[in-house]
Amino acid sequence: CDPTSAANALAWLFGRTLQCFPATARSWVRSQTRGIAKNIEDFVNSNFSQQSLQAELDHLVRHDFGSDMDVKVRRQHNEVQAIYRVDEAKFELLIKLPPSFPLNPPEVSGDSAPGVPEKQWRAWKLSLRNLLCQRNGALLDALKRFRKNIDNRFDGVEPCPICYSVIGPVNQAVPNTKCKTCKQKFHSGCLHKWFQSS
Repeated sequence: CDPTSAANALAWLFGRTLQCFPATARSWVRSQTRGIAKNIEDFVNSNFSQQSLQAELDHLVRHDFGSDMDVKVRRQHNEVQAIYRVDEAKFELLIKLPPSFPLNPPEVSGDSAPGVPEKQWRAWKLSLRNLLCQRNGALLDALKRFRKNIDNRFDGVEPCPICYSVIGPVNQAVPNTKCKTCKQKFHSGCLHKWFQSS
């Protein structure tokens, strides 16, 4: 058996494992001693990271997200910015890929989301991070889940009868003040403004 071809076959197999099962590969590397883990990380950085990173970003560039979602791939910073619009509100997510991707997982961040409680927004970001870090999810899977979370949050929410928007222009919330007469829900700011002008 030629040791060079065996080493190449093992390197190819490890590269495919990184590509298809990055969470499994990460877990295996973490189980190694610090010195071995550092050698593996150096090997991955010099042989696989750049190609894996570019392939993942290329996959996003080719995908059509529709007119209500903008996805910007910033290759020079190894990050992806997604902006999803609902009415006048925008939801922004930033995924930053480390230089040692896929051996080290991406970071997920984003400012607070209009109409979404802060606790739920944090849970969504944690869910996306979990998908990318522990479940072998691709960036495209994470962005689809981001969109689905927002769609599910506002699905069935009737727009405010005053401003005709689901997300309030002033308080960035969903209509939650119920009129005792007509039983419809309004944005509290819209209702207050309407009462003042009537």
